[in-house]
Parts: sequence; structure tokens; C-alpha cells
Amino acid sequence: MRRLAGAAIVDGARGLSNVLHSRGNSGSYDPDEVQARRNRKANKNYGKQRRNAGDNKRQNKQAHDALKHARRILQREGHDVVIDKDMARNFHDVVNKKGLNYQEMVEEGLEVLKRAVK
Repeated sequence: MRRLAGAAIVDGARGLSNVLHSRGNSGSYDPDEVQARRNRKANKNYGKQRRNAGDNKRQNKQAHDALKHARRILQREGHDVVIDKDMARNFHDVVNKKGLNYQEMVEEGLEVLKRAVK
């Protein structure tokens, strides 16, 4: 029998495990509690505004692709649509900070482009 950090090691790994994983006087090691602490997210607001989280370039590309997709849909319907800076800016103002997903952005883009075509 040996002494390690003030605890006795009686039968090898089992005794060593209890010594290594003890948390002082507060109780024994609980792997489920440790895993839950690791998986816990920071206390942030994960509402609709965070649904489309990501860096600015990725979000801008997604919005740009959604507007191009809406333009292709209108072209298939027979409308000749050219996106200018004013239309893109109008689309940006409509979509900005709403946390829309790609399909919702395409629908908004269709509405913006249909208003411009009429």
C-alpha cells in the first residue's frame, strides 16, 4: 500500500482513479456533469436574430445569391430583370437584421424585383 497525494492506493487503477478524479471535499467525480459543463453554451440570445449567424462575408454572399435566385425565377416566368444598385440596396434594407433563412430571402427578393418590374 502506497500513499499518493494524501490518499491510499489499495488495488491499483481503481484506487488511483478515485484519487485522480476526486474534487476535494465536495464529492466524487461525475463524468455526466463534466460533459454537461463542456457542452454548455455561453449565455447568449439565440433568438431569431441569431439564426443566420456567421461572418459578414458569408451573410452578404447568401443574400446576394438569394437575390440572384429570385431574378432567375422571374426570368423563367418571362420577365426581363436586371438588378441595379438601387434594387440591391432596397433588398438589403428589407432583409437587413431580420434573421431570414435562404428561402425567406428568396421570397423577399421576388417581392422587391416584382415591384421594380411593374
